[in-house]
Amino acid sequence: MNTQTSEEYFKAVTQPSSSVDWLKVVEELEENEAWLDKSAKIAFAVLSFLRKKKMTKQELAERMGVRAQYVSRIVKGTENLTLETISKLEMALGVNLMEVADVSASIVVTSAESIINRKWMTFPTLAFSKQSDNAIPFITQLFAQYPENSYA
Repeated sequence: MNTQTSEEYFKAVTQPSSSVDWLKVVEELEENEAWLDKSAKIAFAVLSFLRKKKMTKQELAERMGVRAQYVSRIVKGTENLTLETISKLEMALGVNLMEVADVSASIVVTSAESIINRKWMTFPTLAFSKQSDNAIPFITQLFAQYPENSYA
């Protein structure tokens, strides 16, 4: 027979467990927030594609060459995924989950801006927007007029 009162029982079940350091858990979550956010987004996308393609986690695991338990961890959104794993997911699902920014375009624009800033006096009537359709031909002409060594 249980001699514990309701109040004692309530206190016992509502007090934090001494085995869990909640402050440490919160600190780890904050420390890993950036990759956890990305992992959760990938997990959501994977689950969406699985549903859309009427594929099971087991089938995905077989296509990826991994165990089903690993796929289950992936779709929970708490797995720190490697680029290799993301690539395997993409190939197995036949989709693109991640894109790497194309920095070459921004380098061209930055270089062109640098040329424009250095050679501004030679372009008294410059009138183009970076977003305009004529920006790329303009930048191409600009580079043609000023070889690499003239603006370095």
